[in-house]
Amino acid sequence: MGHDRWAGAGGLAVMAAGALPLQKAAEDVLRRLRHAVPLAPDPLIAREDRRAEARAQAIARLAARVAASREDLWPSLGDALRAALPAGSGYIVLSRQPSGALDAVVEVAPESLGGTWHDIPMEVGGRNVGVVQVFLGGPEEDLAFCRVLADHAALAAELDRYVRRVESEAMSDGLTGLLSRRFFERFGAQEVARAKRTGQLCSVVLVDLDRFAEINDGWGRSAGDACLEAAAACLRTSMRASDVLTRYEGDRFGLVLPGTDVAGAMVLAERIRSAMDQVRVPWGTWEIRLTCSAGCAAYPHHGAGLNAVVEEATHALVAAKEAGRHCVRGAEVAAESA
Repeated sequence: MGHDRWAGAGGLAVMAAGALPLQKAAEDVLRRLRHAVPLAPDPLIAREDRRAEARAQAIARLAARVAASREDLWPSLGDALRAALPAGSGYIVLSRQPSGALDAVVEVAPESLGGTWHDIPMEVGGRNVGVVQVFLGGPEEDLAFCRVLADHAALAAELDRYVRRVESEAMSDGLTGLLSRRFFERFGAQEVARAKRTGQLCSVVLVDLDRFAEINDGWGRSAGDACLEAAAACLRTSMRASDVLTRYEGDRFGLVLPGTDVAGAMVLAERIRSAMDQVRVPWGTWEIRLTCSAGCAAYPHHGAGLNAVVEEATHALVAAKEAGRHCVRGAEVAAESA
């Protein structure tokens, strides 16, 4: 079925599956997604017959639609088959589900009974992502074209799987298991937009561990990592069900509190500060004591958008540190713009 053409795709599958760290693979996967899907027509269909141009255009349309919207992959494959196959043909496109089952997503019954059903596995790097079943009564080149088209769709499906995995990994922090800054920014922007529509409030709390650089320098980075894990566990126990906790950066944690004003945010931040006082991280024959500082700000009183609210919360956090650390401060000066 011409799978030698896809040796590069198999190599990508190996790379993204673990030969390189997923974060390092992400950029390469995204880059290849842009360039690997709009592939040139296969030599098998480049013959000078009356359907060669239609087939090439079908592949180009498939690639363009998949690149524009990954959700359109299977319907786009059906459209390409419909546009390029002769009258009387039929086809069924089956996608491989996470459970391993095959589900029909596109189906067109043949208009004649003078043909034969053919199963065309869709595979990349030894992984089956679906099956195309076609009913053909024409020449062998029609079947060859369907195989080429299935190869294109299989590569797009496999790349899409890895892009989704990369996106999922990018939303979490590997050390603490918390959500990432990227999620903070996405969720926070959504919540501020929702608060703007509904006339509600939304607060941001930034929490820093006190003198964390001294822990890293004096005890080593492994001890610092252990402290971050312990701090994350402490923060989890202090949260409400509606709050979102993330590792914002370094030893800074970011919280988004939907429906909460700055006074409510400060109550939560004070509870976090008090709980952190009880944390002791065993390290050898010693214990490392943790304390924290926090800054709070709220939409719309301290900014008309997430960036402005975060900036005001940052100013409040700096004020807490300048006040001697181990305390909570709320923003006081309203931002004039987002």
